[in-house]
Amino acid sequence: MFDIINKETIKLDQVGRGDIFIKFASDWAGRGIVLGQAITNYFTRIGDPNYWKYPGTSLLSHAAIYVGDAMIAEAVGSGVKQNSIRYGVNQHEVYHVFHCKDREVASLAEECSKGVINKADYDLLSALFSFGRFDDLVRSDITKSMKEKMEKGEHVKFFCSEFVTYCYNVA
Repeated sequence: MFDIINKETIKLDQVGRGDIFIKFASDWAGRGIVLGQAITNYFTRIGDPNYWKYPGTSLLSHAAIYVGDAMIAEAVGSGVKQNSIRYGVNQHEVYHVFHCKDREVASLAEECSKGVINKADYDLLSALFSFGRFDDLVRSDITKSMKEKMEKGEHVKFFCSEFVTYCYNVA
């Protein structure tokens, strides 16, 4: 369903709305998230023969959705925001891009992400301990519950990959 492309080898006009941007830990917050994930993963995956199947994946620290015009929707410390990848904290980052082959799904995910901007807070605690929770992130009942809260205007919190997963589940 996805192709993986690297920002260093492509131009932004090759990136589609709704594509997923992923980066490795490059700042103190990202490193803290990676550390928290490693600790959680160690205690939740003891004895799991597949634990080392994908070495390096626990170094991933951030995910966002491309919304066009060099902008991404992302869950950051100040909440779910739309930020430039050309300026500010994102300008020197190297992202890996997951290009969704189903452009209708990508478009719906982008649309969903725009509907969450400035309407959700950041969930730092869950981000720190998120790696062992991936199975929970993709469950449709959690997405349904979060969507109902959003529609009622109730307070919701996301960490970055949870936000991206939510948008794709809604799509």
